[in-house]
Amino acid sequence: MNKYWLKIFFLGFFAFFPIFSVHAEITAQVEPPKVSVGETFRLILTAEGEQSDKLPDLTALQEHFIIVGTERSMSYTIVNGKAHSMQQWVILLQAKEAGVITIPAIQFGQEKSQEIRIEVRGEQEATQPVEEPAHDEKVMLKTEVSQKNPFINQQVIYTVKLYNSGRLLDAEYHPPHVENALIITLGDAKHYQTVENGIHYVVEEQQYAIFPQKSGKLTITGPAFNALVYDGVPRQVNIRPKQTNLAVKPIPSNFQGQYWLPAKKVTLHDTYASQDDKIEEGSTLIRTVNIETVGLPAQLVPKLEFIAGQSYSAYPEPSIEQNVIRQGELVGKTSIKVTYIFNQAGEVTIPELKLTWFNTDTRQEETAVLPAKIIHVAQGATAKQDVNQNKLTATNGHRADMREEPPEKEQKPLQVPANSSYWAWILAILFALAWLLTLLLWLFRPYLFPSRAKSRALKRLKIACFSNNPALARDALLAWAALQWPDAEILNLNDLQKLIHDQKLKKQCHFLSQALYSREKGIQWHGPELWQAVSAYDIRRFKVRSGTGNLPPINPIH
Repeated sequence: MNKYWLKIFFLGFFAFFPIFSVHAEITAQVEPPKVSVGETFRLILTAEGEQSDKLPDLTALQEHFIIVGTERSMSYTIVNGKAHSMQQWVILLQAKEAGVITIPAIQFGQEKSQEIRIEVRGEQEATQPVEEPAHDEKVMLKTEVSQKNPFINQQVIYTVKLYNSGRLLDAEYHPPHVENALIITLGDAKHYQTVENGIHYVVEEQQYAIFPQKSGKLTITGPAFNALVYDGVPRQVNIRPKQTNLAVKPIPSNFQGQYWLPAKKVTLHDTYASQDDKIEEGSTLIRTVNIETVGLPAQLVPKLEFIAGQSYSAYPEPSIEQNVIRQGELVGKTSIKVTYIFNQAGEVTIPELKLTWFNTDTRQEETAVLPAKIIHVAQGATAKQDVNQNKLTATNGHRADMREEPPEKEQKPLQVPANSSYWAWILAILFALAWLLTLLLWLFRPYLFPSRAKSRALKRLKIACFSNNPALARDALLAWAALQWPDAEILNLNDLQKLIHDQKLKKQCHFLSQALYSREKGIQWHGPELWQAVSAYDIRRFKVRSGTGNLPPINPIH
């Protein structure tokens, strides 16, 4: 009987023994126990026993944390003939919010780790981290400024240097930024090596040009850098941005220039489409003015004024701006194209162009100058033809008067000899009819046959319109208008619009002005519509002039 119960006892003992032997022990700990929002900490999970070959379920961590990375290590030992296994998981985490956060239990197969808490401080509560010794620093970020007391719009060089002596993964660089200032990257980054405190670093250097837009305090928010440093156990490196304050000075009170232009160097030069200083009246001349500034971007170069004179008009186009890096210096390039129209014959002087600027190296006021240019404007061919035409008209009129005088002075009727032949009478009648027809054609010539100058102007206008060339159309239109209103002073399209009361033609003149001088890009001009308006206006004007009777037209043009 006793043997029977003894057998039952041993069977039950060995039946439950495997349960106790396979029971796994899972522990959890965090390093460090206190962190700030955005900082990385390690959650270390250790599993022993048969459950150690299971994978942890990290789903529960995603609610309050960002999983940055994981690392796994395993070990096997045999003691007194018994095998012992251990698995360790290192999980890199970042807290999403501040507070005392409970890290939930992590499931390993049938087993779980214990819950653990970590204290996460907000950014405003976080104290400055204690810097590690220089020989332990894998990544460093250094910044410097060329000066802390610049003038408004003066260039400040901001230099960023990233030191790295380790292997980096998932690196993120956030460049500096600043409000109330213009910031421009100065070319590509430089790469070189250096040694500091006995440690070899690879350095990546990037420079920025900052131009303050207002005086007073200006805060530069430095760059930020995040990366995973792989050094045995991966660890997150977060370098937060540091602020640099500048005291920006206003424009000096003794500066005499029209525009505030702080730069290292300013140069002016211009080119003309034609090198000849002789030009015909009514013609155009295109001038290109180039401004080059060292240490100042083209966006900060002021808009220059080109004033028209009494005998010419000036129409500047929108400037073309470009920034380049030349030998490490920022150079702003501004190009302005100006169209001059010469309205009167004679000697015309395009005045010199002065640009006063402030030399930031010498702290002195300097002036860049473009010299004046003298243009000799000759009388146009159209004006010469008009003068010659007037002389011809006066001469022919005088001859016509002389032809009319003999019949008026005759006191007696024409006596035909009795012996005159029949053909003599016929010849006399034909000469009289021819003379009368010639006189009628001459009297109505201005209405029946336009002048050669006007025909030439209309022909030029038609070709320019159907070629959609607004510049040529403007010249031809002004030449035609000078013939239409010889007593009026028409120097530009604005003067012409004041003389026109036809709304359709006035509207087309306005569209032509927009195509020539508007700052908006992409304006399309339709030349045939201008030609149709001019043709219709010219026909109506002819009908009004040649109309009979003393009654005015129902819809007068003028």
